[in-house]
Amino acid sequence: MRIVLSLILTLVGVLTIALGNGIFHFCVSAGYSWTFAALSSWIIIFICATLILWITLRAKEKKLLLIIAGATLSIAMIAGNFIVRPIYQGDYTKKGQSVSISENSLLSIVLEKNSTYNGLICIASPTCPFCKEAAETRLKVMKERNPKLQIGVALFTSDSANIERFQSETETENLDYYLSPDEKGTIDLCHGAFPTFIYIKDKKIVQIWTNGEMGYPALDWIENELN
Repeated sequence: MRIVLSLILTLVGVLTIALGNGIFHFCVSAGYSWTFAALSSWIIIFICATLILWITLRAKEKKLLLIIAGATLSIAMIAGNFIVRPIYQGDYTKKGQSVSISENSLLSIVLEKNSTYNGLICIASPTCPFCKEAAETRLKVMKERNPKLQIGVALFTSDSANIERFQSETETENLDYYLSPDEKGTIDLCHGAFPTFIYIKDKKIVQIWTNGEMGYPALDWIENELN
């Protein structure tokens, strides 16, 4: 019975490693927090590994070879998940840089279009692949999860055709879009790094994240309107 249970747990662990991305997307679609969704496969792996080790140590015939096999299997599952799905420090950052900016050309552009704007703006370049990925896999999904959120993209361009192209390529028609042609105002915020994310609250920019700082806790924080 212990062998059968260990085999079942091993199978669950292997399937979790193989289908981890699917588990993540399912959790996000189901409305769980981004942080929980990111950790979901790790939670399953650790439960399976712990139970396999516990079953091994609880066996009546505590043969050294059996204990080594259980420990090796548990470690292999954890290592396998890390190889397939490595953890980066930026994945679990939250705050980025706290600021208080009330005068900036990009801020003026957003507030001119919507004077009560309280939400996220992604400063993006029309040709930046990381900007397109952020818009498609994070911004669009956050808006779908909570349509009341104010989420926009400020494209560093003066050509409105770039907006249509960017929207089409990323399928992000549900987001607000702004032209951000002023080089000084834009570069002052992003320092030439695209994408950069800013949060506007009470007519001020209060938070700035680089792409590497936009971790899952930050996404949860944004969805809670920085509360």
